[in-house]
Amino acid sequence: MEVFNVSAQEEPQEERWAIKNEAEANWCFYKIEQAQAKIAQAQKTVAEAKEFAAKVKAQESEAIDRFKGYLLEWADQQEDDDWSFVGPAGKISFDKERQTMTKGNEAKLINQFANTDYVKKLVKLDWGELKKTLTIANGKVITADGEVVEGVKINTKAAGWKIKNKPEGAHGWHEV
Repeated sequence: MEVFNVSAQEEPQEERWAIKNEAEANWCFYKIEQAQAKIAQAQKTVAEAKEFAAKVKAQESEAIDRFKGYLLEWADQQEDDDWSFVGPAGKISFDKERQTMTKGNEAKLINQFANTDYVKKLVKLDWGELKKTLTIANGKVITADGEVVEGVKINTKAAGWKIKNKPEGAHGWHEV
């Protein structure tokens, strides 16, 4: 591939335009005014578009909330505890309340399980394995032997309906 080195001296340059009289100076001011007017019009158009988008968003958000209300009302009327609905445009399912565990006070857990396989030699709790052996009963975390475990917090995820739709052209379900 050939590389050309073109210096500024080899290429003739066009003469730069310059104001020669008062008429041309006035013409420049006129062009500046035109450019400023275009900028102002563009800013006005953007502001109007933002205002319109905000109104549409508010109206459509109200519509979405209203339709979600209809769906939740209909779902609450279903008598089957395991009822769910899947249609071509959306689905409704009920998330039952469930409790999960998270590590609270690791030092207490290490102390409680110090002589077990759940505490690794570097004195770090093997939370993943320990968690598999623990259960939640009466608001307390207990071992398989019934021993109450301190240092674990119980998190409760509230029960509630989930409404999802599958927007046209989208991949997968999206919460509404």
